[in-house]
Amino acid sequence: TFNNACILVDHITGQSNDLVVSITTDGTYSIKVKDTTWLHSAPTSFVTGGDLHSSPGGDLKLLQTTGTSGQDLLGAWEDTNFQYQAGESRITASIRLYPKRQDNFLIFSQKYVDDAKETNVSSYDDIIGCFPSFKLTNAAAELGYMAFAGGFFGNQNKAFGRFNANTTRIKDGIEGGPIAIFDHEGNTIIISPFSEFMVASQRFKPGDSIGWGIMGGVKEVPKGYQYDTILYYSDGINKAFDGWGGLLRTWFNKTDSDILKDDTIKYMGYWTNNGGYYYYNTEKGKTYQDTIKELIQYANDTGIPYNYYQFDSWWYTRGEGNGTKEWEPESTIFPDGFKSKDNVYAIQNGGKFAFVIECNSSVSVPIQEEFWDSLFTKAQDWGMIMYEEDWMTWEYLKMESFSTNLILGKTWLSQMARSAQRHGIQIQYGWAYPREAMQSLEFPAVTQARVSGEYRPGHSEQWRIGEVSMFASALGVRPYKDTFWTTEIQPGNPEENRLSNLAFSLRCCTTDGQILRPSKPATAIDTQILQRAFHPLLPGDSEIWSTHTIYDATYHDLYFGTVLVVDPPEGYILFAKDLDFIIDEGEYMYYEYPKFSEMAPFNKSSILKLETRCNKTNPCLYHFVQKLHFEFHGNHSYYIIGEVSKWMTMSQNRIVSITPDYNAELMINMLGAPYEDVTLTYIEDGELKQRTCNLGMPGTQTMSLVTGRCPF
Repeated sequence: TFNNACILVDHITGQSNDLVVSITTDGTYSIKVKDTTWLHSAPTSFVTGGDLHSSPGGDLKLLQTTGTSGQDLLGAWEDTNFQYQAGESRITASIRLYPKRQDNFLIFSQKYVDDAKETNVSSYDDIIGCFPSFKLTNAAAELGYMAFAGGFFGNQNKAFGRFNANTTRIKDGIEGGPIAIFDHEGNTIIISPFSEFMVASQRFKPGDSIGWGIMGGVKEVPKGYQYDTILYYSDGINKAFDGWGGLLRTWFNKTDSDILKDDTIKYMGYWTNNGGYYYYNTEKGKTYQDTIKELIQYANDTGIPYNYYQFDSWWYTRGEGNGTKEWEPESTIFPDGFKSKDNVYAIQNGGKFAFVIECNSSVSVPIQEEFWDSLFTKAQDWGMIMYEEDWMTWEYLKMESFSTNLILGKTWLSQMARSAQRHGIQIQYGWAYPREAMQSLEFPAVTQARVSGEYRPGHSEQWRIGEVSMFASALGVRPYKDTFWTTEIQPGNPEENRLSNLAFSLRCCTTDGQILRPSKPATAIDTQILQRAFHPLLPGDSEIWSTHTIYDATYHDLYFGTVLVVDPPEGYILFAKDLDFIIDEGEYMYYEYPKFSEMAPFNKSSILKLETRCNKTNPCLYHFVQKLHFEFHGNHSYYIIGEVSKWMTMSQNRIVSITPDYNAELMINMLGAPYEDVTLTYIEDGELKQRTCNLGMPGTQTMSLVTGRCPF
């Protein structure tokens, strides 16, 4: 216990001093980034007994300030604890740091030492406890922000701007999500919930403060309940999201194991959702059953490698509020067979399972895990591999209990995910709020999420997912932008049977439909986000995304980068520092796809002038190839350009590994469909070469770059 009236201590959060928290024993604190103070604490407050208690300046009494230490999954930690008396309840606010870690972050916690009653406030978008909280001031450093909010993992109402006393556009409350705050150099802190995601909110008071706590509708909090907030720092926006997400995934043990099993991520399929030709539409005079059978037959006859078929909301029995009444195929839709408020599953409607049903709501929520077991067991017999929980924002808003109950939201999603996990079914979230997005950290079965609106007429801008993909990817969820079309002109929405473009489809995948993808989702580069925040008057339609595929080439990691450019500002220059796959010691060649014969050198000092001809109709795609030195039997250099007939020319789904061996061979191990021909393009000692290998019956092959033989 600190007995002095007021002691100020600077705490370095990791093994560098890039992020420092200054803590005073009176309960105030501030945040420094690289020796510049960015944030000053605003008052701490809690609601109990129907009254607001705050400090300083109010009747929230600081009982004691203590220091504790210990060890957890993240390492050795040190806490500064402020114990407050809020009416009849004691509540501890603490700041935790991990001084021995390489990364820099803080955990702020609110722990209820006693039960707290009458905690709710007048607005669900407010909070019942505020810690941490920061003043909106004009800091010594000019700061910008990116804040996620609304549906589609926060993509719907995301906002950019300057973070200062005049900030007005941050969406808080039920819709709110993580916020990234950064300076002109890209030094970034991310602030978000670290636990209890379904009840966590931020409160934004324009011109005053921003703070984090439990959402405003919660009426009581039990003894021992704890909510946590994380503040994470890194020296780049993308780097900050990568590090923040990696830490969260470590804490919640979220791995890619289920993603690797999800065939709807791995393979191309056919979708019938809104924007598709067969969305509430069949072939003239035919049932859906006949329509789908003909679609499958045509794909089989022509070699279109659809590995699965998505059935949207048109096939089951609808009920009150247009929700799901019975999740069974209607006889007029699938004659051979195959949850709304009045669903047949609820005990209240004569069913077997417990549901929450509110008198004035058009939705209901299952609260018995056996319901999901029953649903998924039946769906397994149908051959279902992925379940989409759609309209999640609508469900949340229409069910008032989600905003007043501490555990209902988490119970709903947890029961669904656990059951799906047991049945080997993956889940896609649709229209999810950021709170639902972050809750997916606890569920390996949630492998993907739609982060955009539907791809349909009138929604031509829905593909802009560069920023939100940073958020989704950080959570261990693959971002999904809805479907893509292979033909531009059709009678109605694409893809009508017999009008799909096979050649176009195969540019994204192997002949058996495995999607050729990079090592990470493509995300907006930092400078795009900095421009949106600091220069909002410049053209706002620019999209510059990057991604890469990385190989362990024995001697060093080998990077193959890809950059998408759409509508860059006039005279825009792309620097090497803007691309996370350019390493200082690396030598590269780059080209604009598909003109691989026009390659030019690139290194850490290079620039690339982007042209305004790169637009939505004709986007520019640049590929960067790192030089590979091979020193057996002489000093040889290689640039492996890859499979130039594909958009993603280097993918570990095709080129599995690049391996030197003791026989002085440089082996390229390939994967694909049985008997598929794969043509590999590369440069050997300055000479452009191509070799074609047939993968044979196993669908695997090894080629030697040294001899050009396959099998080597």
